[in-house]
Amino acid sequence: MSCTTIPSKIMAKKSTTEESKNFLSNRNRAFESFHRQSFPFRNSIIRYISKNPASPKIYQKLIKSCKYFFVENPVLLTTKLRYNFKWKAEFNGIRKEVKIDNLPCKLWITSDIFVLAFSEKTVVSSIVSKIYRCDSESLTLQRQTISSDELLILSSNVLALCLVEVIVTNRNGSILVFEKLFNAHTKVMAFQFTFPSSTSTINAKTVKELIKIPHFKNLNKFSFWKVPDIFDIEGFYAYTKKNKHTRFRLYFADTISEGYKKRLNTVIDEILEAKDPNYRPFSIHFNGINSEKEAQLRNMSVKI
Repeated sequence: MSCTTIPSKIMAKKSTTEESKNFLSNRNRAFESFHRQSFPFRNSIIRYISKNPASPKIYQKLIKSCKYFFVENPVLLTTKLRYNFKWKAEFNGIRKEVKIDNLPCKLWITSDIFVLAFSEKTVVSSIVSKIYRCDSESLTLQRQTISSDELLILSSNVLALCLVEVIVTNRNGSILVFEKLFNAHTKVMAFQFTFPSSTSTINAKTVKELIKIPHFKNLNKFSFWKVPDIFDIEGFYAYTKKNKHTRFRLYFADTISEGYKKRLNTVIDEILEAKDPNYRPFSIHFNGINSEKEAQLRNMSVKI
C-alpha cells in the first residue's frame, strides 16, 4: 500500500481569517485520499516514531513520505516566531501572519523568538500551548509576565537570552529571584536583563549567589539594565577581577542615590588608575557619570 506526500501548501499558508479557511480547505483536500497504512512494523513502533522525531529534518522526511505521520502528529516547522501587535511566523524564508487561536497544528520553532509588546503583558503565554517543540537559540521578550515553567518551554535551548522588564513567577505566584532565573539557563552564552520598574528581582545577596553558579563564568556577554542600588557593586567588582572572559555591562537606574553614585565612582577611578589591568574591566553607565571616564571604561572592556 503506497504512501502519498503532503502538499507543500499545508506547510506555508497564511493564517488570516480568509486564508485560514483556505488552509483548512487545502488540508482537508490533502487528506481526502488518506487511509490507514499497513506498515511492516508493530503499531507501537510506528506511533513512537511519529510522535518523537529526532530533528526537524527527520520530521519533514516523515511527513513527505506519508500522510499518516502528519495526521498522527500535525506540526508546522517555523524558523522564526515574531510578535509586534500580531503573531508572524517564518516558513521557508517567507514571513506569514498566524492566528494562534485558529491554528490547527502545533509549532516547532527552530531558530528564534522575538516578542515586542507594550500593554499585552501575557501575550507570550498564549503561544506556549501551541508549541510542540522549541529549539530556539535566541529569545527576546519585552514587558511580559510569564511563569518559570512557561519560560523554560521557550528558553531551554537558548544561547542568547534578552528579557526586557519581564516578570517571571514561581508556581505559587511569587516573583522568581534573578539568580534562580539565571541558574535555569545552563546553555546561555549572552544574557541581557532589564529590571522591571514595578518590582525588583535582586537583593543584597544576589551577586554572592550569582557567582556561585558554575555556568556564570562561561558567559561571553552579560548586560544589566536599570540596575537598582541594592546591587552589590563592590562584590561584583571583586569577582570581575577573576573573570577574564566575560564582557560585563551595567546600566544603572535613574533612581539610584547620590551615595551609591559615589561608590560607583570609587570603583571607576580604581579601574582607570590601574591603566593596564590584567582582567577585563566592565563598562558602567549612570545618570551623571563623567562622559570621558565612561568612554575610557568602554574602550578598556572592548580591547581585552
